[in-house]
Amino acid sequence: MAINETASDVVLHVVPWDHPHAEQLRAAQRADIVARYGGNFEPGHRPTAADIAVFVVAYDGATPIGCGAFRDLVDEQPTVEVKRMYVRPEYRGRKIGQLILRDLEARARERGGDAHATRDGDSAARSCAAL
Repeated sequence: MAINETASDVVLHVVPWDHPHAEQLRAAQRADIVARYGGNFEPGHRPTAADIAVFVVAYDGATPIGCGAFRDLVDEQPTVEVKRMYVRPEYRGRKIGQLILRDLEARARERGGDAHATRDGDSAARSCAAL
C-alpha cells in the first residue's frame, strides 16, 4: 500500500483470539499504549479468548496491519463492546480503522447486537481518531 492510499486494498479476516497475527497486533497495541500514555492500563475487565466473540485482522497482502474485536456485554444485551482497535502507525490515516469498525458493527448487527464505544477513556477516543 503506497502512502496516502485508502483502505481499498485491505482485506479483513475473522481469526481466533490466539491466532499469531492477533497476538502480534495486540502486543503492538500494548506497546503503543505504553509509549503514548506511560503505562499499560486496562480499565474494566481485560478481554480474553473466553469473552471475545469476534476478532478481525486487516491485511495488506499477507501483512497484518490492524485489528479490532468485540465482546457481548451480558448485562447490557444486545450491546457489544468494541475492543482492541489498532492500526500499525505506518498505515494510519488511510481509513483502515474505519473499515475495521464498520465491519465489526455489521457483524454485531448480524448477531442481533449494537456496537458500543470502547470503555478506554478520553485518550482512547483521540487515538481512534488517528486510525
